[in-house]
Amino acid sequence: MNNIDAIEGTIKSVIFQLHHQFIDHLQDDTEYARNIKAVLGGVQIFLDANREVAPQSDVVIRVLYGFAKDLWRSRLTAMRTGESAADTAAASENEGYDDYYFDYIYTHGVYPP
Repeated sequence: MNNIDAIEGTIKSVIFQLHHQFIDHLQDDTEYARNIKAVLGGVQIFLDANREVAPQSDVVIRVLYGFAKDLWRSRLTAMRTGESAADTAAASENEGYDDYYFDYIYTHGVYPP
């Protein structure tokens, strides 16, 4: 296992645990996104200070961000499973909004206007 795999695996485990906290404690989306931003910010600081570990830290951060967003999105899908066929079609149309929604909260720390 190389350094990047070890870092990604470790941080994915941390993100997974944060996601379970989010679900188990009925946390708000903003809490989850802020926690993910704090973790990824710490990873970014570490990788920037240790370029020999992962020279392309932005790639690692993108992968971890996508992992966190996919977990969050899977929660939405699980919540929508009891919906009717019409609601499911509307949900697929909302997928782009779901991405915007998470990205906005991650960037700004609050719900989109």
